[in-house]
Amino acid sequence: MNDFSKPVPANLITGFLGVGKTTAILNLLRTRPAGSRWAVIVNEYGEVGIDGAILRDAADGTLDIREVEGGCVCCTSAEEFNFTLAQVLEHVRPERLLIETTGVGHPARIIEDLRRPNIARFVDLRATVCVVSPSDFNCPPLAESPVFRDQMELADVLVLNKADTADADTKTKFMKWGRELFPPKLHVAVIERGTLDPAWLDLGADPTRQAIFPEAHADHNHASPKLLAFPTPGRPVRKESPSACGWIFSPGDVFDEDRLMALFAGTPGISRLKGVFHLKEDWVIVNRTGAETVTWATSHRRDSRVEVFARDIPGGWLVFEHRLVECLQDRPG
Repeated sequence: MNDFSKPVPANLITGFLGVGKTTAILNLLRTRPAGSRWAVIVNEYGEVGIDGAILRDAADGTLDIREVEGGCVCCTSAEEFNFTLAQVLEHVRPERLLIETTGVGHPARIIEDLRRPNIARFVDLRATVCVVSPSDFNCPPLAESPVFRDQMELADVLVLNKADTADADTKTKFMKWGRELFPPKLHVAVIERGTLDPAWLDLGADPTRQAIFPEAHADHNHASPKLLAFPTPGRPVRKESPSACGWIFSPGDVFDEDRLMALFAGTPGISRLKGVFHLKEDWVIVNRTGAETVTWATSHRRDSRVEVFARDIPGGWLVFEHRLVECLQDRPG
């Protein structure tokens, strides 16, 4: 059991959209010691939270999942994050806290907050883990992104995920590059399917790491009002942000799997998609990065919901919403 007189060990899991952060956290949750009480705070970019639904599949009486939606905890949702953190520390009292930042989030602000004396009394910030995908590592424009670069700089542990999609040259270059960064990383690794070693979590964080672009996210205001409307059958609630749009459908809406997958595969411009859908036979998670789509069954039963990241989607979000509705088995007249 946790000694509540000591700070709770905490780790940030960072990385760009689609690198496999949620999968990595799921793996960590499955390997935690039996009976150990853990908590996860998930920061969702948009208003339609998907990661929380995914992580709750691993939930039991010793796991607490909290979501901070509608903006990054490094800027527009900082106040909500601090409130959520206080609630978790006071009421859950976990033995380990994992914080998953949104893919477009800059980690400097949250690391700074967690090290403030009034919070550090209760939180022992350990290794920050940054997950990188081969496609992002091999994308020069992204490599020059201030947020991407600072995610790398501020990480104590740097891992290349999805090694099964990377050639030998990419793996070698990543290891060489990661080991040459200064201050030195505590660990650099190449992994598959988000299989982080739980021992990496207890590596000590290096307080000398500094952001190269500390103001890169200061004015990144992508928050929007919270969802207040409720979906009705065939009429989802939509919430837009600059480069993404999310929908929440009524729990009674049932999707045709073939039409749904054909829509996702046939719509150009989608860079990232996460959703949970009520199908005729089951409820499933749909996770798409680039052209790769993975599905699996889920215990989520609350509603169908999806978040789509895209630029210049054909016809715009309203047209895409209409096509989503057309994927319902009993379409409204």
